[in-house]
Amino acid sequence: MLLCCLALLVVAPAAAQEPPAGDVAVEVRLDPPTAVLGETVRLVIRVEHGADQVVAVGRVDQAVAIQLVEDARVSEGAAAAGRLTSEYVYTIAAFSLGLVELGEAEVRALRDDGSRTVLRVALPPLRVEATTAADDERLRPLTPQRDVGGAPRPWERFEVIAGALVAAAALLSLLLAWRLLRSLLLRRSLARAREERAQWPLEEEARRRLDALAQRGAPESGEESVAYYREIASVVRAYLEARGGFRATALTTNELESRMLDEGIDRWQARLIVGLLERCDGSVYAHRHPDRDSADHDLTLAYEIVELGRARAQESSGDGEDLEAAGGEAE
Repeated sequence: MLLCCLALLVVAPAAAQEPPAGDVAVEVRLDPPTAVLGETVRLVIRVEHGADQVVAVGRVDQAVAIQLVEDARVSEGAAAAGRLTSEYVYTIAAFSLGLVELGEAEVRALRDDGSRTVLRVALPPLRVEATTAADDERLRPLTPQRDVGGAPRPWERFEVIAGALVAAAALLSLLLAWRLLRSLLLRRSLARAREERAQWPLEEEARRRLDALAQRGAPESGEESVAYYREIASVVRAYLEARGGFRATALTTNELESRMLDEGIDRWQARLIVGLLERCDGSVYAHRHPDRDSADHDLTLAYEIVELGRARAQESSGDGEDLEAAGGEAE
């Protein structure tokens, strides 16, 4: 008898930590409860719980014939007697006729003292109805067209012919105006591009070499990768040397990073350039050849480096400084 009493004293505190399931009330409904094939339905799980509890819907089973269109949208509100409500709204769609079982939902409630309540709530079934009649597979004759006695045929009416001609003329005018406008815009774009190429020859030369590399495509063998990355490194170093006015082709990557920081290039831009050159050296000298996707990404980085240099040159020219002239004086 004494042993039984001791056992009850040990088990009683542990059992007291589990709150009764009655303090959590779950209401589940379908809006609407009946749908047609493919129509979306709102699955609403409303949980009423104490103010000291945090509620979560851990898992909602999905039937094979149900697709989750939109994940849960959660909203909270106040209930009577200082209790709270948490509402989870799922959007689902059914793709099977008849009565579809939705399974169960797991509702978990956690108190401040660490005790928790876990409920498994059965979801109501969804009835999916057909939109066609049972005999729709039977072929039926088409309904004959209705004729108005004494009325002229459509192509014999003057209004129809005149309207068609006016519509055709308006369409032709719009087409000609669109072609003229497109031609004008194209000429302006080409003129602007020629002016920009004349204004920024260093960037255009670097882009021309990168375009030629892009036309050849990403490397497929080790030899092609070596040539590919050797050309990228050559373009980047030659551009930095021409635009910055320092011997980028004769510096190591560490020396180049220090020199770029001294020239006022942002640290993250310098790190970007050095990282690309280190991958080029790894392919050329260490025969670590990246895959095709990485090679395309590195070529894109080379384009970005050229455009970043153009942006820095534009900012400097706006302040009355000419980087090319400064580069010539530095040499």
